Amino acid sequence: MADPLDGIAEIDFGRGARRGYPEAVLCASKTPEQVGLIAERYRGWYAESGSDQPTLFTRCSPEHLDAITAVLPDAAVDRTARLAAWPPLPPEPTGDKVLVVCAGTSDLPVAREALLTSRYLGRETDLVVDVGVAGLHRILNRRDQLDAAGVVVVCAGMEGALASVVGVAVFGLPVGEKTYLWPEGKMPHAQ
Repeated sequence: MADPLDGIAEIDFGRGARRGYPEAVLCASKTPEQVGLIAERYRGWYAESGSDQPTLFTRCSPEHLDAITAVLPDAAVDRTARLAAWPPLPPEPTGDKVLVVCAGTSDLPVAREALLTSRYLGRETDLVVDVGVAGLHRILNRRDQLDAAGVVVVCAGMEGALASVVGVAVFGLPVGEKTYLWPEGKMPHAQ
């Protein structure tokens, strides 16, 4: 019998052992049926291997999430983050704390995706919302949290203003395709 995943996906079950973090399944360009087949393969692998290493399904549409939960009914699902994780519980956290900071409510889907990804990769992670530069006092009031974090992930518009204000070990994560872009999609930048 032919493998139903032939021509669709070659799952890397050994990534966690080799790289220290699990494979993530980007669902955005896959059909719900393909995602369901991948979820079935993971279910079988977990049953065989006894692994508790989480698998993340990212950028999921509602139909993708339905396909995942049809196969993995106890999967953790966050519809705002468009993410599912299975097994549903993240590992015990180790290492430095991660702080995910988001400029506004419209940045929340990407911020929650970053929050959950970090947690499922084994980091203690907190989320701070609605602290964009339009209300600079809000981020300045969080200075203690920012200083206590080992790394800060900033989810905000593509211009990078919030990331430049945070001023600690930062990963800037642009969230919009056309946020504050100048004509022809060009952005001003220093050279």
